[in-house]
Amino acid sequence: MNFKNLFLFCKNTEESKQWYEKAGFKHVQAFNGMELFKIGDVDITLHPTDDKKASGDAQFYIGVEDVNTFFNQVKEAGIQPVDYQDNMKEISEPLIRPWGIDFGIVDPDGYVWVVIQDK
Repeated sequence: MNFKNLFLFCKNTEESKQWYEKAGFKHVQAFNGMELFKIGDVDITLHPTDDKKASGDAQFYIGVEDVNTFFNQVKEAGIQPVDYQDNMKEISEPLIRPWGIDFGIVDPDGYVWVVIQDK
């Protein structure tokens, strides 16, 4: 068994698409109002929804080899890194934790992406 696809329900798919592109996700294609991105072997599908309660309330973890490079990349793209464990407080550098070095970014629909480098 392997993880294949993650569907994220978005209030504004075009705005979300632009955010994911700025965050460095690889856009693969658009179809039927949906936008498909790829992270490793996993597809991420941005699916439009009118249900305002259908988004957010989730955290996803991305492992990277160099968290500082990714941190700088998202800041340069205009995305504010946050401390996902401290009320989404804005941070100026990745945080050192017992499990690794990490930071969070939040997409337009409230989904939290944690970018982590193992110690």
